[in-house]
Amino acid sequence: MTTPLPFESIAFTGRAPGVRLIVTGAVHGNETCGTQGIRRVVAEIESGALPIVRGHVTFVPVCNPLAYSKRERMGDRNLNRNLSPTKTPKDFEDHVANWLCPLMASHEALLDLHSTRGKTEGFALVGPEDNDDLIEPFKHAKKERDLAKRLA
Repeated sequence: MTTPLPFESIAFTGRAPGVRLIVTGAVHGNETCGTQGIRRVVAEIESGALPIVRGHVTFVPVCNPLAYSKRERMGDRNLNRNLSPTKTPKDFEDHVANWLCPLMASHEALLDLHSTRGKTEGFALVGPEDNDDLIEPFKHAKKERDLAKRLA
């Protein structure tokens, strides 16, 4: 593993209760559009131009600081292909997972921003349908799809 790099999260909470959303960028270090978008939205919130009325939102502008600092897809390995905590971290992405997974688990909804160099229209992948499953219970399918439609 190389030089230690810090992890950053920025959180805002409205006065009224609501959904806990986490927005992540730069899971891949060469995908910088999400980071730029997050920083723009954070600036709008901090200036008062975009109020947080209800709920809680946490922004992680750079999920993988090593890959981002290298401007490469991966640091030591592809974080997007193996994101789970481990008691014995070996590579940088293991440390990312040990920090990021508990943070993600404290939220109800995720917006994970990626980008491509391909000449395609924007698209969104949304989570599972509402369910009571033991492995991945989910109850926000409509809200998640509505959010994706507003972002298009």
